[in-house]
Amino acid sequence: MAHLKKQTQKETNILDMETDANHNLVVKTEPAKNLSSIQMLKNIIVYAAFESLKGNNGNNTDCNVSSPIPTSKTLTLDIKTGAKYHRLPIPVFDFLKLKQTKILGSGSNGQVLLVEDATNSDKFKFAAKVFSFNNSDPKKNKNRLKTFHKECGILQSIKHENIVEVVLGAVGPSYGVMMLQYFPDGPLYEHISNISDDLAWRYFINILSAVQYIHLKRIVHRDIKLDNILVKHKDVFLTDFGLAERLPAGGNFVIGFAGTDEFVAPEVLGARGNFGYYDGFKADSYATGIYLWCLLMQSDPELETKCWASLEKAINSGKDMDPMLVECARLLLLEDPKERVSVDDLLEGLKENHILDELGELGLELSSKVNKNTDPGWNTPL
Repeated sequence: MAHLKKQTQKETNILDMETDANHNLVVKTEPAKNLSSIQMLKNIIVYAAFESLKGNNGNNTDCNVSSPIPTSKTLTLDIKTGAKYHRLPIPVFDFLKLKQTKILGSGSNGQVLLVEDATNSDKFKFAAKVFSFNNSDPKKNKNRLKTFHKECGILQSIKHENIVEVVLGAVGPSYGVMMLQYFPDGPLYEHISNISDDLAWRYFINILSAVQYIHLKRIVHRDIKLDNILVKHKDVFLTDFGLAERLPAGGNFVIGFAGTDEFVAPEVLGARGNFGYYDGFKADSYATGIYLWCLLMQSDPELETKCWASLEKAINSGKDMDPMLVECARLLLLEDPKERVSVDDLLEGLKENHILDELGELGLELSSKVNKNTDPGWNTPL
């Protein structure tokens, strides 16, 4: 891997770089003076060739579960700042003087770690999503690298107040890491049992606005669920774009199963194992409907839950729910994707019918959030 192809600048902000004969990496970037290490790396993605994809079949021993970031090897890269070259060591944790404090979560590609300033834990904290490229199967390593590239690229190209922001990304000899905003309140599933009507409206509009925004960017998330929605005070934030896809203009369809069974639309389940295709935007609509069901029922759905039927049953049994939120859930949970409302149309309907205005001060606040997605000054990448 002597050369990594430069990606479209508008889409990913990936730097142009080459490796020399000794596989040292040279990164070309614009001059930047008087910048701290975090400022210098913020909003760029640094990629490097790594040994596990160059013929050793992933036999590195410097990457394991307890210490995902290798420390026995140092991959360096040159970033030009003014007239000088500064050698920046990778792993980035060491360079940025960060320490790993605990594991926040684990998945098929690696772990999410809490990292903080090594000298002052109150200074800043990040959630570091670590991709391990240390599998004995080179194909799995390449697939994980592809997923890393794609997720970093998508996150770099979007900016929304209810989507988790990526601070930086880097690849080392046998790992990739994305530094993300850290939300100490954790995922929504830890708070779902205590949701008032006002909070349900706020949380619903937060995610509805975030999903509308990415759809305007031709991006489908494909894994909207409580685990991928993080809480901070009275707002929630969409995260984990590992399954997301950017679709071409005029093309709404994705192929094959993706997502979590309890949150996927019927047509997505039907695509399991047979490479069936379906409208990715309408599949996100259905998952958003399941998310709203969770807010209304104050519960996580079970695998066999018939969500709309169970919602009707709860209402008939006397459970108090906001009728307009229930109607939103009905429109999002229609089984036929051709009849199912899109997220964009649902938000437009809420605005045109002045539904949010009926919520008083909360409605005014949520209306301003919804209107931002169509503001040309807001709908811009990082």
